[in-house]
Amino acid sequence: MRYGTLIALASLAIGCGGEALVQLDFPPLGAARSALLVVTEGADVEVIAADIEGGVIRATRPTAPIDARIELLLYDDDLATLTIPAGGVRRASSPNGFPLPPTRAVFAASITAGVGGGWSMQTAPSAEATAFRSTIEGPARCKTLRVHAGMLPLTPDFVFRLDALADTVLIGSGRVMFTLRDEDLQPVLVTGMPDFVPRAGNRRSGGDAFLAGDDGRIAYVRVTVTGIDLVPVDVPAAQPGVRFVDGGFDENGEEYFTLSRDGTISRVRSRAPAEKVTAFDPLAPERLQEYGGIARMGFGVGVAGTISSPRVVSSDMPARALSLQSGITAVDVIPAFGTLIGTADGEIYELEANALRPLFATKIALGLTAMAPFGVDGLIYASTNGQVGYYRPEVGACVDEAVLLRTQGRFIIPRPAYGDWLITGDRLESAGARYAIVTVE
Repeated sequence: MRYGTLIALASLAIGCGGEALVQLDFPPLGAARSALLVVTEGADVEVIAADIEGGVIRATRPTAPIDARIELLLYDDDLATLTIPAGGVRRASSPNGFPLPPTRAVFAASITAGVGGGWSMQTAPSAEATAFRSTIEGPARCKTLRVHAGMLPLTPDFVFRLDALADTVLIGSGRVMFTLRDEDLQPVLVTGMPDFVPRAGNRRSGGDAFLAGDDGRIAYVRVTVTGIDLVPVDVPAAQPGVRFVDGGFDENGEEYFTLSRDGTISRVRSRAPAEKVTAFDPLAPERLQEYGGIARMGFGVGVAGTISSPRVVSSDMPARALSLQSGITAVDVIPAFGTLIGTADGEIYELEANALRPLFATKIALGLTAMAPFGVDGLIYASTNGQVGYYRPEVGACVDEAVLLRTQGRFIIPRPAYGDWLITGDRLESAGARYAIVTVE
């Protein structure tokens, strides 16, 4: 993990020359090569551009702020590639200027009475940063993907992050589990619920990691000094044979949705009996069972699909099922887009009320089996044959034809701690399952 120092709007030390500096601990930089610093003081917004060199950002302004909000927008390109000169970014004199380039990560900190607070990761730039218009157009182009592959000792049933920045990812099949930290893969000691065999799992932003078992029970994943401890969740068992699960805890209590191998959608929650509806025929043969998914859209509403059927079914009203032209190979909730559906013919649809809207042309003709956030407003996706593509609003869909993973893309985990994406799934060749770490140049 790279940490750095921000010199003179800086560690963040803000100020210049002999003037007083405001010191802020620096957030993880990942693979970022440049940054924009957005300083908001009251109604005034200033943007300062700087390259990241040796983990250091050097930026100056005439005075140190006393009370301000500081945003750090990180970029994979250097300033030359972004066509942004170092130093203060000139503000356009009219609203017809150019917005700041889309960023892959945003951090924010506050300065109060000249004292800096800690950084926190943001899901998007502030309204002030979004509204800022400059005189710099900047580039809009597809970027090169770089892939580093490693071997897995198992074919994973579940893969999810154990912490907010995905510094550590859990990879497992049944009770055999490994953690991946950076590129260090280590076996994990699993304790608790000795008769529980997990087959699906997830972790939503800000919530606990959880697993669903062959017998329909749900368990929390607790990280201990020695490994992983499984703790039962106080909800009824779902239909046995769980293949996909989503849910978590909110003001309404615990609520989970599962899709089982016999085609049953279950809703299990605190202080209520399990609700089950048979939504599909039994799922496809063993090696195709992993294609599909279920997503909790909100309290009482789960949406599911499987490669065995072209229908997208809502658990709260099965009659509201919507049909597409091919089987469903992925279902997920992506913050910048909402509920997305991937299909066996390479399409992505956005679920809007009672309709499915094509999102964009993916440039991949095979099943899209995994999706994840790409920066603040983009999407990265992978297919059954190991192709990877990504979408950004300013350039559309990009597929690097030279990149072909040696694994199916069943799981994509953004890893902000390292500035990359972990992609893994079933093997594509007899050598065994693999994982791929993808970065963008």
